[in-house]
Amino acid sequence: MRAMRLAVVGLLLLFCGAIGRAQAPEVGTVYKPGDTVRVVVTLKSPLVVTRAQVRFTLDGEPRPDQRGFHNYLDCDNVTKISDTEYEIAGRVIDDDASGKYKLSWFYLYSNGAEKQYVVGQDFQQVVLVRVENPAHVKFPEIKDVTVKP
Repeated sequence: MRAMRLAVVGLLLLFCGAIGRAQAPEVGTVYKPGDTVRVVVTLKSPLVVTRAQVRFTLDGEPRPDQRGFHNYLDCDNVTKISDTEYEIAGRVIDDDASGKYKLSWFYLYSNGAEKQYVVGQDFQQVVLVRVENPAHVKFPEIKDVTVKP
């Protein structure tokens, strides 16, 4: 009887682990400074989009040698694909920190109005990108600070 319980518990753990792995979003393409991140937004009905902005935020803190670098990525170059589909693109810049970035929100603008779409409220997909930036800065320690008369 004990062996059967252990077997059932083991199968449940395997099953739960498989579900967790299946739902965990993966980071596909790795972007470097100068690369373009392209996000395609598909709407349920047509909209004339005049402007858009997508914001990715760094998941965690920048590496110690990249403190002071940007911890977000913005995309705001809009290309209409169809009446319900738009590509919003932006470049990874030289001072974007390395790491995994999550899409946090995006704005769509139409006829002078705007709407913010937020992950978890307006859509459920977890969208991830990874940035690898070899740049770093090592700030020296302060030797002395004085006030001159």
